[in-house]
Amino acid sequence: MFRLFFCLLLFLVVFELSRSSSSSTTYPWIEKVHVVSMTHLDVGFTNFASNVCSLYFNNHLPDAARLAQELRDCGGEERFIFTTHPWILLEFFDNIAQCTNEQPNCTTIELVTNAIKQGDITWHAHAFSMFIPMMDKSLFNVINASHKDDMGHPISSIPIFAENGIKSIHIGVNLNCRGADLPPEDVGDYFLFETILLSVGFNYTTGTIVFLQDDLGRNLSTINNTLGNIQYKTYSNNDFNRFNLQFNPNCGPPYGDFAKPGLTNSESQTLFPHVISLWTDNINKTFLIELTFLDDIIENYGGKWFNKIATRFPESIWIEFNPILPVISDTCNEWKIDVLGYNVDPSKIVDYSSRQLHAIEHGGVRFYDQTSARPLFTFYSFDVPLLSIGSSEYLLNFDNSIADCQGINKNGLFINLHNNL
Repeated sequence: MFRLFFCLLLFLVVFELSRSSSSSTTYPWIEKVHVVSMTHLDVGFTNFASNVCSLYFNNHLPDAARLAQELRDCGGEERFIFTTHPWILLEFFDNIAQCTNEQPNCTTIELVTNAIKQGDITWHAHAFSMFIPMMDKSLFNVINASHKDDMGHPISSIPIFAENGIKSIHIGVNLNCRGADLPPEDVGDYFLFETILLSVGFNYTTGTIVFLQDDLGRNLSTINNTLGNIQYKTYSNNDFNRFNLQFNPNCGPPYGDFAKPGLTNSESQTLFPHVISLWTDNINKTFLIELTFLDDIIENYGGKWFNKIATRFPESIWIEFNPILPVISDTCNEWKIDVLGYNVDPSKIVDYSSRQLHAIEHGGVRFYDQTSARPLFTFYSFDVPLLSIGSSEYLLNFDNSIADCQGINKNGLFINLHNNL
């Protein structure tokens, strides 16, 4: 398989270069073509995890080592270098995650070890295909990376790649995904500020904050601008069909990658809990609110947090924060979101990428006074990262619209506690 793949790829490259030199259509900016030989690692998707790991341990890795040695033995300059994910190599040698019981024998281990020492088998910067905003800076530590089955990288990952000397990235967009446009050349930088929030009042039926005042006496919440409103959502087949039509406009539903078959009788609905009890300490500094949903929501759906039963029924739980902002934003330029430790301007997210959903870090979401450039409001999420601007619907609504910061006073910010979509 590796011989066929390598020869075919080499033939295509040589054919294309020779055709370009004799054709009127040339690419003068291309000075060097790098041929990278690797496979697409899909543990648990293309097959059971144990079967995929066994395939790598007993076929892909030793086959690559043998092919590389055969080329060396031919005496020419040609080399076959197989690039893979460091995680699968770690499993090959140490079996830490125990992804399979079929461990390689001593001969295979020696064969692959020698190939690594000779540079015939190597690895790139990503342990495996991961959701980039959930990574840590320390994971960006070599010069090449490969990332597949995704639309692209967040713009805030670019300076992290640069800082760690990563010079090339392979982004393998899934055929079922609409690839994001290229980012702009400029990556801006902004300062981090915060404010301190003080007085608070609750709605004793819903448990939401209906009064919040900062140390300057400014109101940040009223009965119309509540904070901490919990909502539980269920999804129907129509929700997934709409998403696929938006995400794959030339194909449409159904897609196995982005669908949940068997939702004929499921409902699309948003449900809200009610308060059972509320506690506070003797100085009104710490509050604990116990909430629950109606019994039929708990019994027929997944509307519970403790002792929750695993289900493939599509669901999500959100907390809504709808603050009163001192200045009505004209655009999103006054908002900055901390993604991977860098400030992202939500008005400058490229087309057909994650324009409404962001994984935020410790710097949170900040709103600035456009005139004085001072921070007016900072929103933090210490426990969960996924933020949706303006609506919780964007988890299954890929309409490519830019975040509407004018509507924050009306529509709010939403933090996703859980989803199984």
